[in-house]
Amino acid sequence: MIYILFVSLLVMLIISFFINKFDLLSPWLISISVFIISLLFVILNKDNWDISLSPYTVLIIIIAVLSIGIGETFARFVFRDTSPTLIPKAQNRMKIPRLINFFVYMFSVVVLIWYYLRMREIAGIVGYSSGQQLLIQYARLGILQYGISVGPVLAVATFLLRALSYVYTFIFLYNFYMFNKSRIKSEVYYLLPSIMYLVQYSLSGSRGAIIEYFTYVIILIGIFLIKTKKSNIETNKRIAKYAVLGLLVFFIVFIFLGNLKGWKGADVKSLLSIYTGGSILAFDNYLNLPKVPNEYFAEETLVGVNNLLSRIGIYEREFSRVLEFTVIDGKITTNIYTSIRRYIQDFGVFGMIIVQIIIGFFFGALYSKIKKSKRFNYVVIFYSILFMSVIYQSIDEQFLTTFLSTTQIFTVLFTYTFYRMLIRPKLRKEYLQYSNMTSKD
Repeated sequence: MIYILFVSLLVMLIISFFINKFDLLSPWLISISVFIISLLFVILNKDNWDISLSPYTVLIIIIAVLSIGIGETFARFVFRDTSPTLIPKAQNRMKIPRLINFFVYMFSVVVLIWYYLRMREIAGIVGYSSGQQLLIQYARLGILQYGISVGPVLAVATFLLRALSYVYTFIFLYNFYMFNKSRIKSEVYYLLPSIMYLVQYSLSGSRGAIIEYFTYVIILIGIFLIKTKKSNIETNKRIAKYAVLGLLVFFIVFIFLGNLKGWKGADVKSLLSIYTGGSILAFDNYLNLPKVPNEYFAEETLVGVNNLLSRIGIYEREFSRVLEFTVIDGKITTNIYTSIRRYIQDFGVFGMIIVQIIIGFFFGALYSKIKKSKRFNYVVIFYSILFMSVIYQSIDEQFLTTFLSTTQIFTVLFTYTFYRMLIRPKLRKEYLQYSNMTSKD
């Protein structure tokens, strides 16, 4: 059944490629691709793990992935998706005043140092004494197992740094693709907030935000390419190249952060296989074992919403997105089950189909809007940030679980604020300048 699923996904990938007119940025095509990658890790370990998939699991995964395609195809029809509207090269480089840059860089350094000291403090509370690798292990233990937080003020500061990272990365890539590539070496300083942010987040031992950042970068690059290049073949070659590089970055980040968390000497291949492919096997376990009913509505998906309701007194408990562990082949344990498990647990199979169609429609609609737009706007940043939920579908749910979560609210609020302050005036000026030039012609 594993190979039946693999062939089915490959056929669906080819169909998607032709339906979407060879568009490698299609959310449906990318969703299929990540399931294929996860399944490849299952196939590579099929004999070692002594596992198989039930026909029911194969059917559900096919239906779930197909539902994304239905949603995206409907969105493309509704919004009359066409070939991308090309945007001419910029007349002026997007430049942020030096004084603002200085304060942004100083703020980034302060947040990084502050976060490091707080991680040392949290690690010390749960028994840390010395050693940088042990520091991250103990800090992560304190955060996940003991529920020790970094504090509200530092948390908001990290959200600000996160937003600055996204906005400054947009500026860097805009200047690279829209203005003059030969000057890009002198503009690497726009990536400093991102470097600080990635180092800061690494101190927690988590990889989610790092994967999200590189997803953001790859999707942004893809959008800049389709909006500036006439040749579909050339654009697809470049997007494919960056996608492969992104996959390599994921593996490097996984191994690097694993070493920081104490994986040195462990079988990295097995750990990577469990993380990437184990979710499909765990989902198979979930479908074929007795299920525990929910106590609350959508408690596995709408974690952010339910926690918001808890804070205003409607619910009397905190909700966690961490799921129970399951055992695969009697020796492998994991608690990630693909995004599909949460939808079925909360809404049933029919509800899962509806959710997948909505997700496909949502991303398809935003993507169609971006393709048709005559200039860049906040939708590009918003779309690129949220796209990790598509990339992560074969591993875990990231779309509804973060909806109205503190992280998402602050990320959207701060990125939009910085966009309005630093980017929008310059994009508007560039657009008006180009419009005046064309009207004179």
